[in-house]
Amino acid sequence: MAVCCSILRRLIVILTVMWFWGLTAIGQADESPKRWTPIGPEKADVQSFAIDPTNPQILYAGTFSGGVFKSTNGGDRWDPINTGLDNHYSVTTLIVDPGNSQIIYAATNVIGNTRVGPIFKSENGGASWSRASDGSPSDGLPKDKDGNPLSLITALALDPKNSQILYAGVAIRSDNNLRLGTVDAGRIFKSTDGGAHWVQMSDGIPSDRADIQTLLIDPIDSQIVYAGTTDGVYKSVNGGASWTPTSTGLSDPLVSSLAIARQNSSILYAATLTGVFKTTNGGASWASVSTGLPDFPGINTLTIDPRDSLVAYAGAFGKVFKTTNGGASWVSMDTGLPNTFVQTLTLDPQNPLILYAGTFGGSVTDLSSGVFKTTDGGASWTVKNTGLNNFVVTALVIDPTDPRTLYGSGDITLIKTTTGGSTWTTISDDLPPFALTVAWAIDPKDPQTLYIGGKVTNQNLSQVSSGVFKSTNGGSTWLSMNTGLPDNADVSGLAIDPTNTQLLYASLRNGTVDAGNLTGLVFKSTNGGNNWVDISQGLSLDFEDNNKDFQVARFVIAPTNPQTLYVTILRKNDVNRSIWKSLDGGAHWTNISFAESKLSRSGSEGALTVDPTNAQILYVGTPGLFKSLDGGATWTDVHIPVPPGAPPGSFSPDVQSLVIDPTNPQILYAGVRPGGVYKSIDGGAHWTALNAGFPGSFADADDSSPNFISIDALVLAPTVPRLIYAGTQGNSVFRIEQ
Repeated sequence: MAVCCSILRRLIVILTVMWFWGLTAIGQADESPKRWTPIGPEKADVQSFAIDPTNPQILYAGTFSGGVFKSTNGGDRWDPINTGLDNHYSVTTLIVDPGNSQIIYAATNVIGNTRVGPIFKSENGGASWSRASDGSPSDGLPKDKDGNPLSLITALALDPKNSQILYAGVAIRSDNNLRLGTVDAGRIFKSTDGGAHWVQMSDGIPSDRADIQTLLIDPIDSQIVYAGTTDGVYKSVNGGASWTPTSTGLSDPLVSSLAIARQNSSILYAATLTGVFKTTNGGASWASVSTGLPDFPGINTLTIDPRDSLVAYAGAFGKVFKTTNGGASWVSMDTGLPNTFVQTLTLDPQNPLILYAGTFGGSVTDLSSGVFKTTDGGASWTVKNTGLNNFVVTALVIDPTDPRTLYGSGDITLIKTTTGGSTWTTISDDLPPFALTVAWAIDPKDPQTLYIGGKVTNQNLSQVSSGVFKSTNGGSTWLSMNTGLPDNADVSGLAIDPTNTQLLYASLRNGTVDAGNLTGLVFKSTNGGNNWVDISQGLSLDFEDNNKDFQVARFVIAPTNPQTLYVTILRKNDVNRSIWKSLDGGAHWTNISFAESKLSRSGSEGALTVDPTNAQILYVGTPGLFKSLDGGATWTDVHIPVPPGAPPGSFSPDVQSLVIDPTNPQILYAGVRPGGVYKSIDGGAHWTALNAGFPGSFADADDSSPNFISIDALVLAPTVPRLIYAGTQGNSVFRIEQ
């Protein structure tokens, strides 16, 4: 018996040591312990793609919200190259100068298409970027009365014989919130000095209906330019000075892509929703060449073999089609491709059997979109996503007992790692399609029990389900927990009482107001989510024009006193915000915000965080940061200063997430959008940037560099508080150990 006990004691000691070193190894994998390391998921929504014409091993991928990535080995490994590419724009077009492959142009738009994006230029192979034009009134691009850009670049083309000449398809913003249908389309601008200055060249294109989708320059005669629009194809034979419609026979007017044969530039293909059209006379007439394609294929992109104009490829949803007879028939070539939109197709200029597909989207059950490569003319495809960290992370939550287990969500996918980010899986299989998840909660006593909240939509983005879902097996399966919630409950926040895990709170984005009284904003469950009761009574607003919907932006429980609750409430499409407090679990509420202060006159959702050791200390993020030491009775601005080196007007610290070290609550970490992560060791009195390792710096990345990356989620590992995870707006998840 003594021998057995001795062996057992030794085994316990060995396992304890292994566990300790296993935790330590999480943060020691990096060569530098104070440098952020990307840990995936490796997935990308690729919007544009380019190959260095002099070295086809060098590739560039433009992504949605993640900027530009570069590979120097044919796609085997990717690295972000976003220095100077402020705001991590969505990159809609990439062009490499054929005369000098160190020069690259990137057409961009801000995430979500709600604001315009400029054209960026690199003169060192993407190592750094600057705006092609300086934004002054003399650059020729449209401006509003305050000098702000009014144009969204929808297409870009470079003259193959004169790299100083560019053409840009431009949508002119008609208000301050760009949406489809609210722009004057059909504008084309031309630059003859490498993008520094522009002149409008749109004569003949109707601006009321011809939204520019793609631009193409004849490789033999660069005075000939084609524009694919929502009103068919337009052609210029004088370098853009005038345009004429060339759409005879083109029965589908929405042309998303054009491709031209290099051996005979009278041959062009046009991609449309209903199929492929071809002209053999420079656009004078078109004929459908869609035999073998589905009835409604939705062709996004086209490319023609530069050595054989009979060979062409067409990309659609989950499919690549190939013709070897000039479009007479098409064959599906999709072995190895996922069910995602094929957004770009690019041929290796030296080996036409090598083709790259940039894909976009995906499903809730996989992380499959990104770059795919074929080396056999499309017969088979291989994913090439190593280093391509472009997942949009909107929320993170960590297992309170295991720092290697992390859950997160993007727009439509729930993700999980049990290895500290070495591998990721999706846990959305048991949910309705297209889950837009913004809220998480994990049971501190049973980490296998999870709650998520948000709204669930179908592929047409019409709502089919919403509310709260619960898992009792670490996300393997989910159950709807919506009894007592409104039918269209759009959940913005979830919180669990740490002393009684059957007690939950849910906050909603779609509350209403009646005579100043708010309803449908905060709900409470006393039985693990089986039933919910509205506890919004007592919340009221004195803003003018109360006939608007309201939403709870943030909701938190004070860890040391779970009866103390805090919420921030926003009026939708407005800048009014109020902060409310309850001392009795939501039975009564008190407004603790200043009516006319910056704290309440901000439309930012912002962070809301309570000190883990003192329920009276809380922080509220705005464009800036406020702190209260007395439960909201008074507030102090502990704003994050604009870092040295930030371009004027480029940095407004919008604090979206804030975490506090539970072992030393004077240590704070703030996630800023954009701006990266900032650290304070004195409760917010002073801040330093903590951005080494993040892509997208203004200058060479170091610990004090300002950064353009947007941080939407931060979590500390409760058992290893020096270990921090950061969820980004388009660059997946990062990890650091302090």
